[in-house]
Amino acid sequence: MRTRFLTLDQLDQRDERAWRQLADRSAEANPFFEPEFVLAAARHLAPRGGGLLVAEEGADWVACLPVSQRATKLQVPVIAGWRTPYSFLGTPLVAQGAERVLPRLVSEIQRGRLSGVTMLDQISHRSVAWQAIEDGVGRGELVALARRDFDRAAFAPEGDSPELPLSSRRRADLRRTRRRLEELLGGDVELVQVDPVGGAVDEFLALEGSGWKGNAGTALSARASHARFFADLCRGFARQGRLEMMALRCAGRTLAMVTLLAARNSRYAFKMAFDEEFRKQAPGAQLIVEFTEHPRDGGAHYMDSCADPDNEIMNRLWPDRRALVSVALARPGVRAGVLKRALRIAGRGPAVAGAQPRPATEVATR
Repeated sequence: MRTRFLTLDQLDQRDERAWRQLADRSAEANPFFEPEFVLAAARHLAPRGGGLLVAEEGADWVACLPVSQRATKLQVPVIAGWRTPYSFLGTPLVAQGAERVLPRLVSEIQRGRLSGVTMLDQISHRSVAWQAIEDGVGRGELVALARRDFDRAAFAPEGDSPELPLSSRRRADLRRTRRRLEELLGGDVELVQVDPVGGAVDEFLALEGSGWKGNAGTALSARASHARFFADLCRGFARQGRLEMMALRCAGRTLAMVTLLAARNSRYAFKMAFDEEFRKQAPGAQLIVEFTEHPRDGGAHYMDSCADPDNEIMNRLWPDRRALVSVALARPGVRAGVLKRALRIAGRGPAVAGAQPRPATEVATR
C-alpha cells in the first residue's frame, strides 16, 4: 500500500474514477466527501490548500480523506478534514476491511510534514472509520490532543415503516395548521416531487433568499459563488439519481422545499427553506413529516437532519440521534504533549470544530 497527497488540480480521469469507485464501496457512505460534492465546492468555494489524502493498493483507492489547511492560533501547520459551510459529515471514505489504514494515513501526513496536527470533524461515532482511529490511539499510533462528542436529530425507522412516532396531540396540531393553510390559500396542501434539472434550483434559491437568511446575508443566493456551488452540486447528484427535491404546495403557492442527498439507504436533509409569511402555520414542520413518511421510492430510510444539535423543531419531529465526534490528532512523542497544552491554551480543547450555532427558526433551514 502507498499513500499520497493529491491537489485537486492534479486529478485525472483515472483518479476521479478510482475516487468514485471507492465512494460506491466505502464501508460507510459519505456524500460530503464524494467527487460530486468536493469538486463542486472546489470550483466555487475554493477552500485554501484543498486536496486528497489517498491510500492505494495497486490501481484501487482503499481510503480517501479530502483535506484543506486550517488557520488556528497554533504555531504549527494544521491539516483538517474538508470543511465548507455546507459540509455536515466528515467520516473518511474507506473500503470495507481496509479500516486499519486510517491511523497510518494520518501518521503519514504528519511524517511528510504536511501537518503537525490533523483535525477531523463530524465523524460518525458508529462508523468503522472512527473505530479504526480510536483503535489507533489505543495502540499508541496516534495521540488524541482534543476531542468533542455531540449529536444531532435523526430518524431511524423501525422495520419497513417510515411513520414517525408522533404523539396524538402533535398529529392533531399538524392537521389543524394544515387546514388553516388550506383555508388561507383556498386549495389542498400537497407534497410534490420537483425536477432539480428544471427550474427547481432557482425556485429554492428564491424561497430561501426571501426569509431570514436573505435578510442576514447568509442565503445561498446572497453570494453568487455559493448559488453556483448549489446548482453545480444539484446537477452532479441528479445525474446519478441521488438528489431528491420536494416542495410543499397549496393552490400553486410553494410553502416549503427540501433538498435531500441520497447515499445508499440514508437521506441527508441538506438544505431546507420555507415561506415565512406562513410561519404560524408551520409549513417547514409539515414538509418534514410529509417527506419523511412519504419518501419518493416508498422505502423507509435512515434520515440525517444535518441540523444543529439544539434545533428544537428537528429534535421534536425526529426522535433519534446521530452521534458524531470531532478530534485533533498528532503523532506520538514529546511534541504531542506540547501541542495538547497549546490547544488547551488556544481554547480549542473540547470544541475542536463541531456544529456552528444558527439562529432559531421555524424549521432547520439548511
